Amino acid sequence: MERAVAEKLPDSTALTNNSIDVKVSTITPFLFPTGTTGVSSIRVLRKFPANKHAQIHNRLHRHYETQRMTGLPIQFVIHEYAHARAVLEAAARTGVAVTLVSAPGAVRTGGAGWWRELVSHVRNTVPHADVTSILDCADEPGMALAAIREGVEAIAISAPDDTLIRLSDVAAQSDVTIRTIDWTQTHDLAGANDPQAMCENLLREMTGSVAKPDALG
Repeated sequence: MERAVAEKLPDSTALTNNSIDVKVSTITPFLFPTGTTGVSSIRVLRKFPANKHAQIHNRLHRHYETQRMTGLPIQFVIHEYAHARAVLEAAARTGVAVTLVSAPGAVRTGGAGWWRELVSHVRNTVPHADVTSILDCADEPGMALAAIREGVEAIAISAPDDTLIRLSDVAAQSDVTIRTIDWTQTHDLAGANDPQAMCENLLREMTGSVAKPDALG
């Protein structure tokens, strides 16, 4: 796979400075089983032609639409460790794949390190659950870079297409994926009186699964 990009992580100003133009020589977004995106080749040059920008925009749009339409894990917005554990215990009991989604902009309010450790700890506590995680970085490329450096599993960010492409390449070098979050399709556990019961009932209703009595023990 050919890459003509810098090996070190760029700083946040490099990603937000409009004077830095790029030209994509070969770009092929594709889906992994988890719904993540890959970019086959990026070459940094001096110009970014308008017609190429339109091509990139269309390809990214098609990727996000494909991701939205596929049967991805059910997403739960969590705000604390108790929420995360409730989701994983429900997932282990029902055998349904789930995704832990941070609150909007949690990269700034909670921090990437907090999120990484929360996900790691709950996975160790409930090891039989099929779970992925996404940290939302709002529209802040600098904070997204910080999250990549912290080694979170996946991030979501709202940014122009050229910024997304450069972030995707940086993330790929660190085994971090960039995902999208459709907030209208997530299930927020804020204010839930019994998060685990809520999660189990929802997973059974949506998938027709049944509880596994020995799933957690």
